Amino acid sequence: MPLVAAAVCPHPPLLVPEVAGSAAPELDDLRAACDAAVRRLLAVEPDILVLLGTGPVTGPIHAPATGSLQPWGVDLDVPLAPGQPDRGAVLPLSLTVGAWLLARHTAPSSAAPTDTAPTDTAPTDTAPTNTA
Repeated sequence: MPLVAAAVCPHPPLLVPEVAGSAAPELDDLRAACDAAVRRLLAVEPDILVLLGTGPVTGPIHAPATGSLQPWGVDLDVPLAPGQPDRGAVLPLSLTVGAWLLARHTAPSSAAPTDTAPTDTAPTDTAPTNTA
């Protein structure tokens, strides 16, 4: 299966307006750029979508999995796949924000396995993508 599209987006928790609070408008341009990247990615109607981000361990994370923005003062849980049952594996921040960005543009469906790389790994040493 060939790679048909890719997007790289930052993952600061402030990207989520509920976390940013009164600073949310200052990040509108960044949020719009991320939304545009996700829309372009989804426009090619990929058969599989893989989120790749950093985390405390390397390896696939399968749905159900949920990230939380509670450490940043917001009672907001973000499932890996929209509409999935809460909890399961816990997503690191990078995948929590990635799942939040995707949820703004996708309908509930099953998600592909997600890979993480350790946070202290150089960008060239990221975990291989899962082709399952």
